[in-house]
Amino acid sequence: ANSVDEGQPYTLSVAAVADPGADTRTGYTIAWGDGSTESFTPAQWAAAAGSFSHTYADGALAASIVVSATDEDGTFVLGTKNVSVNNVAPGLTISGAASTLEGAVYTLAIAGSDVAADVLSYSIDWGDGSAVQTLTAAQLAAVGGNVTHTFADDEDGPVNATPRTVTVTANDGDGGVTSRTQGVTVNNVTPTIALGGSGAAIAGQAYTLALGAITDPGQDTPTSYIIDWGDGSAPQTVAAGTASAIHNYASAGNFTIAVSVVDEDGTFAAGSTAVAVTQPSATLSLEAGPNASLAEGSTFTRSITFSDGEDNGAPGWAYSIDYGDGTVITGTTLVRNLDLSHLYADGNASHTVTVSLTDGVGESASDS
Repeated sequence: ANSVDEGQPYTLSVAAVADPGADTRTGYTIAWGDGSTESFTPAQWAAAAGSFSHTYADGALAASIVVSATDEDGTFVLGTKNVSVNNVAPGLTISGAASTLEGAVYTLAIAGSDVAADVLSYSIDWGDGSAVQTLTAAQLAAVGGNVTHTFADDEDGPVNATPRTVTVTANDGDGGVTSRTQGVTVNNVTPTIALGGSGAAIAGQAYTLALGAITDPGQDTPTSYIIDWGDGSAPQTVAAGTASAIHNYASAGNFTIAVSVVDEDGTFAAGSTAVAVTQPSATLSLEAGPNASLAEGSTFTRSITFSDGEDNGAPGWAYSIDYGDGTVITGTTLVRNLDLSHLYADGNASHTVTVSLTDGVGESASDS
C-alpha cells in the first residue's frame, strides 16, 4: 500500500530477486524509512515468502523503504518503496454531571489516548466566557484526570437555569486533534439574608427588624428587599443594604416576617423570622393630690385618668371602684377617665379608695 496509519501493521510484498550472475546472496536488509532496519538470513528471507510486516509507531512521516541484498560482490539495493504514514487523531472521552449550581465546584473527567503514544495536550472551553484552560498530559495526570471548574453565575434574567457547552480538545502535536463536548445546566441559587430582632413585640409600639448580610454563591447584585410583616399589612420595600426596618403591629398575634431579595435574576424568598406580638398593659393613675379630710355627710371629689396603648377596651373599659366604706360600684366607660365623687355618710373612719380597670383583652391595672 502507498499509505498506512500509525500504529497499524504495514505489509511489504517483495517479488523474486533476479540476478543474471552466478552470485550467492548471503543476507538481506529492509530499511523501513523510520530509522529501523531489519536483517534476514537467506533462510529467513525464503521463509517469509516475499511478505514482510512492519508497524510505524508514529505518523506524519513520508517513509522511503529500501530493500538490499548482499552477495560476494557487495551489497546492492534491490528496490525502494515510498509510503506515507498517516497520523491518527488521539482518542478522547469526557464525562461529568449534567447540571450544577452557580458557585459550586464542577468536576469533569477527561481521558486521552494516542496509538503512537504521542504526549497529548488539552484545552478546555468551559462555555461560560471564562478563559480557555490548558493542561499538559502531566498536569492532567496529577489531578487523576478530574478537572474542576466553578461556574460563577447563571445568565441574568428570569430563567434561572442556563445551559453551558463544555468543549475539550486533545492535541497530539503531530496535527491530530480530537474534540468532545459536554452539556451542563448551571442553576441559579436563591440568595439568603441574615435577619435579626427580638422574637417579641408589643402592639402599637415600634418593632425593629435587623437586615443583615446577603449570602449568594452567584455573582448577583441585590437591588431591594421586600418585607412582608405577616400581619396583612402592605409589604414594605427598602433599598438593598438597608440595615434595619421598623413596623408597628396593630394587634396581638403570632406573625412570621418574610423577606424577599430582588436581584437581576428575579425576586426570591430569602429569609424569615417569627415574632410574638402582645398587647400593652393598661396603665392607671389617680390624679395627684393630698389625702382628703371630710366631714361626715360630705362628698369626696377626685378624678382619675388612665391609658391603654391600643384602646383595646373599646367599646368600653370595665372598672370597679371600692370606696372603702362598703360601697363598691362597677361599670364600663368609653373614655379614659373616671369621676370618683362619693358621699361619705358617716364619720370617725379612714377609708381607702381603690380603682381596678380591665380592657377588652383581659389586661388589668389598679391604683388607690
